[in-house]
Amino acid sequence: MEESRRTYIPAAGHDWALPLYDPIVKLFGGVRARKALLDHAAIHPGYRVLDIGCGTGDLVTLIKRLHSDVDVVGLDPDPKALARARRKAERAAVTIQLDQGFFADDYSFLRAPDASIERSRRRSGVWGVTLKRERF
Repeated sequence: MEESRRTYIPAAGHDWALPLYDPIVKLFGGVRARKALLDHAAIHPGYRVLDIGCGTGDLVTLIKRLHSDVDVVGLDPDPKALARARRKAERAAVTIQLDQGFFADDYSFLRAPDASIERSRRRSGVWGVTLKRERF
């Protein structure tokens, strides 16, 4: 059986543009949009939050800074974006689980009846609510 290789588009469209990604997002109101998104996310103590397509980690770092009593997981296939996310988490002195991979491959266990992610965000910024023992 032939091994399939999954591809992805880097956070800024090209690896060389990754250093420009965060400043451009900030310029176009990304910081304000993230804060508004979190206002509506209803994150409670003890939740586990999964950011699917976390990129350079701005949102996962912000979630953990604002909600130190939740577990935060960031997932992205781009190792260079995840390296930036790790540096951001270190600078913010927060602990975040950052995983490299694709949701369908690496988090298929969440389809189990005892799944334990309460809030997830897809790349589009749309929140999905997944309560314990609820299937996707």
